[in-house]
Amino acid sequence: MSYRRFVSIKLVLVVFLTGTLSACAVKSNLVGSKWVVIGKIEVPPNKTGITFQYGKPVARISADQYKPWCHLVMQDKVDAFRTITAGSYEINRVVFANDPINEMQTSFKTTMRLTSSASVPLFEITCGNWDDNSGSYLTHEQMEQAVNGLMKLEITPQNNK
Repeated sequence: MSYRRFVSIKLVLVVFLTGTLSACAVKSNLVGSKWVVIGKIEVPPNKTGITFQYGKPVARISADQYKPWCHLVMQDKVDAFRTITAGSYEINRVVFANDPINEMQTSFKTTMRLTSSASVPLFEITCGNWDDNSGSYLTHEQMEQAVNGLMKLEITPQNNK
């Protein structure tokens, strides 16, 4: 095996492990934590979801993918506006995905499945961004930045290690 190939394999392994370990660090304290609605979220008619960036709703296709964004998904679609003004949504499952965009960029997404007895049920929230191939999933602070002033992430004390 040539030295160049050895270094290449070693580099790929380091990048993979770095991404895996950073994902595990985030995942370890998300399950059991909660997203709490603190602002007013309006969901347009016939939509199952809404995307936020810097606390403002944006069309999913026009969101700056290089900056933190979050997409909220409702459990159902209705033909009228819905307003979410309060509620606590517990995270019961976390899924990490990294999808290559091109040779230089990867989409890093964290999808959190939610449960609640709130009147307007949210099914899941996905937060992410495009980054270089370093394996950087969003931090809790970056997720909150995307929904700034509308929701906050409450990490449960037993998970805040």
